[in-house]
Amino acid sequence: MSKTVLTRRALLAAERPRVTVGSGRPVALLFPNRYPVAMSSLGYQSLWARLATIEGVAVERVVVDTPFAPGVPPASHERPVSLETGRPLSDFDLIAVSISDESDLANLAVTLAAAGLSPLAAERPATAPPVLAGGPLAASNPRPLGAFADAVLCGDSEGLLVPLIETALAAGDRGALAEALMSEPTLADCGALYLPEQDGDDAPAPRVVGSDSLPAAARVWTPHSALAEMFLVEASRGCSRGCTFCAGGRACGGERRAPAARVLARIPAEAPRVGFVGAAVSDHPELKAMLAQVVARGRGVGVSSVRADRLDDELVRLLVAGGARTLTVAADALSERLRGRIRKGITAAQLEHAAVLAARHKIKTLKLYALVGLPGEREDELQEFLDLCAVLRREVRLVVALNPFVPKRLTVLADEPMADQKTLRRRIERLSRGLRQTGVELRALSPRWAFVQWRLSQGGRGSGSAVWQAIQAGGRYADWRRALG
Repeated sequence: MSKTVLTRRALLAAERPRVTVGSGRPVALLFPNRYPVAMSSLGYQSLWARLATIEGVAVERVVVDTPFAPGVPPASHERPVSLETGRPLSDFDLIAVSISDESDLANLAVTLAAAGLSPLAAERPATAPPVLAGGPLAASNPRPLGAFADAVLCGDSEGLLVPLIETALAAGDRGALAEALMSEPTLADCGALYLPEQDGDDAPAPRVVGSDSLPAAARVWTPHSALAEMFLVEASRGCSRGCTFCAGGRACGGERRAPAARVLARIPAEAPRVGFVGAAVSDHPELKAMLAQVVARGRGVGVSSVRADRLDDELVRLLVAGGARTLTVAADALSERLRGRIRKGITAAQLEHAAVLAARHKIKTLKLYALVGLPGEREDELQEFLDLCAVLRREVRLVVALNPFVPKRLTVLADEPMADQKTLRRRIERLSRGLRQTGVELRALSPRWAFVQWRLSQGGRGSGSAVWQAIQAGGRYADWRRALG
């Protein structure tokens, strides 16, 4: 018995509740990353649940055992098979892809190649299974994804998923797919479907559709998720804050909140931990009431993000009572001036108060997100950030997660240039030295891979094709630079 089968069976055995595959035409739900990441994605889990309700469809999950790595040829990757039955990916009638961001495009390419399918849609025969894609990346910029997929749904899938899957399965083969999809009235009128071969890069950007069908909920929980033993449920979707670097307030209809009663009704009685998900979940007016009810039942709790200006003793007490040992907040910009410019609305005093609350409630670690290289950033603002971190570190263990600023579509700053590599490297090194001196742990994304992310986030189908070109050349940074031009 192979190692893959043993691993697959162990993963399934640990999931609660146990789920069986329905009967009907086989549809693969591919998440181009590892199992722990897939099972911590509420979008993926809720899509799995909705697919399972479609009559005549037998949905099975496929995840990535070996993600893309530079210097590792696609031929060395294991043949991808489904978790549920071990069916090879190439043997499904349809492949639905849920993809989070640009970094998973490489995983998607090597997974399709390992399955014996050409990663590029233009090179697959008409008899190959259609590949449909969606997820956060599709909402941001579907065009690079169009190099791999036959159709891309931009935005929330509620209301569109059933006609999309049923029409694609009925089309017969990939050659008839675009015409079939555009002949289905709901899909033809939604304006959110990107058909790469038909629309190309010059057509107007698809509309990013939103849905008020909240809350989405997970199908299972498992100890092998990145969020171990946590049942995920959606408290809100979108954001009303308007930060200029983020698309959360501009995509999919802005902020929508689910009533507490509806959220709590989705939580299974036997779930050991509950994670409340939302881009602006700490803005939900009933968040504390929901946390209090779950904690009172003796279960753990977690939230996807907390704004420093929403923290108070009661909220932190509830999180600690629910098992929280880390408190995560975002400064984003390095200075008060820049936070004002990007409409973040968080002050140094509020971040310092977060550290005080963490210490008061015996939180072990404060994690702080920050961006480097924002437009207009000054050298003296690096020292302001270092001084702030020194103050926070006096209260609590501090971990800084630092990312180079990457301009993304659908944001106010979409057309701003990205800081050059030399500047980013120098500023990250200065911050690293300064943080080490005060005992702060730094986790920073490489400026090189941030550059790749930027080029992909702004590109068209040619950028998607460049992903496969870079991988075939070896997948090193120099290969990416040559492929992306």
